[in-house]
Amino acid sequence: MTAKAAPFPILAAYAVLLGATAALAPPLASVALMLPACAILLWLMPERELVSPRLLAAAFTVMTAAQICIPAYYTAQVPGLPWISLRRIALLALIALALLRLATAARARRQLLSTLAAAPLLLALSLGFDLMAAASILASPDPAVSAQQFADLTFAWRLPFLACVLVVTDEAEAAALVRLIAALSLPVAALGVADFLAARNFALDILPHGLLAAMADANPGVRVLMEFNPWRNGLFRAVSIYNTPLSFGEFAAICAPLGGFLALHGESGRDRALGLATILAAMAALFVSGSRGGAVGFLISMPLLALLAAIRLARARPNGLAGPIAAAGALAVGGAALSAVFASRRLFNIVFGGDDSLGSTAARSEQMDMAWPHIFDSPVFGHGLGLGGIVVDWRPSPDAPGSIDSYLVSLLVETGFPGAVCYFGALALTACACLTIYLRDRDPRAALAGPLGCALLAYEFYRLALSQRENQTLVYLLMALAFVVIAQAKRRKAQEQARAPDAPRRPTVYAREMVSSPPI
Repeated sequence: MTAKAAPFPILAAYAVLLGATAALAPPLASVALMLPACAILLWLMPERELVSPRLLAAAFTVMTAAQICIPAYYTAQVPGLPWISLRRIALLALIALALLRLATAARARRQLLSTLAAAPLLLALSLGFDLMAAASILASPDPAVSAQQFADLTFAWRLPFLACVLVVTDEAEAAALVRLIAALSLPVAALGVADFLAARNFALDILPHGLLAAMADANPGVRVLMEFNPWRNGLFRAVSIYNTPLSFGEFAAICAPLGGFLALHGESGRDRALGLATILAAMAALFVSGSRGGAVGFLISMPLLALLAAIRLARARPNGLAGPIAAAGALAVGGAALSAVFASRRLFNIVFGGDDSLGSTAARSEQMDMAWPHIFDSPVFGHGLGLGGIVVDWRPSPDAPGSIDSYLVSLLVETGFPGAVCYFGALALTACACLTIYLRDRDPRAALAGPLGCALLAYEFYRLALSQRENQTLVYLLMALAFVVIAQAKRRKAQEQARAPDAPRRPTVYAREMVSSPPI
């Protein structure tokens, strides 16, 4: 057999296998078998840059708008296929364009790799979580479910992350994305306020009753949302476009520091107005959602951002009083906010919960107690991605499905200690790196680093009490922006060090004495 004829039997066997799979297996199995062929075709494509950066940026903008503004449960069910939604259609179009650009543009590949390589430890932790999530499939009691969860993780989280790194190349483009997210948060918050005032879920109520019934039959999440009790502490808890008010509150806690970036470091009055509007909208969303974790995350991230901004200002103007005055003001406002929370019974119940919240607090403690035996039973690989609720089998009522409220507990059960450490370690390391850049890099382009770090801190704190994953795509986009900010900060530092030998040096004390001393 010649060298050219050698691949023919392999290709023939592959074609037969693909045909048999298409005839006998579900459609998704055929799609999975086609992925290797698609990868080879992309690898063999010529270098012609078939997808322009502008087209890719437009697709990325549409995907971001769909992820933030369209409810995830607006779906159609086709037998044998995943739920089809506008979110997934926009994401699929973006991924197709991004893969074409990567396959046909060497410049895009170099930019992607150089940005990711700028933070090797962060990249290792991030990929480590993906690896442990994939490894958990092998230990799963239901590998099909865990494999589906891993495919969703890759499609909805990791691929948008890579697309964001590919689209956003510097801090100016990162700031433009933050403006987009801030602008899109306003209608989401406005819908939540309207829900609260009317005591209704408008995102569900606008759907025809027949369509809503069909969606409830096909999607258990829609049925749970329809049966959800929205009242707590005598107040209606709005959900806006989300499945739970807790995810709505988490979204507000994430967006508030981004609004702080625009308010503190905006390039124009329009930016600052948008930033203030975003902060006010986030505060309104936290109130109408009744999200305790979101409120606590806001009270942690926003005073921290104000204090760090004051320190950054003091370092930029060491001889002025603006920095100390701003720091004192930040501490005073933060102290006043905490005092108001503890002084007002109603605010205290909103932030830390009242009598109606004791049950949820006790439930989280009970879930932790039930989870520990399962965690130590498989501490390395866990029990399979997406199966934490089934494995622990904690139920709020006998007819309810098993669930876990804390994402930390979920990851410990599903992916073991390595997966949980990689996930939360990546978030913590990213936040610390961004806050360090914010304080040390005086370049105005580095101003986005601090708000990014505060947003990730607010999200990570809430992950201790919330397991819903409705904001994961947004958080992965912020992680991608953090990679861009870190890479740009390192490039600036390298350029400064490269110019340092050419800069004139001040003479030492000994040299000045030698010059000024008279000859002997």
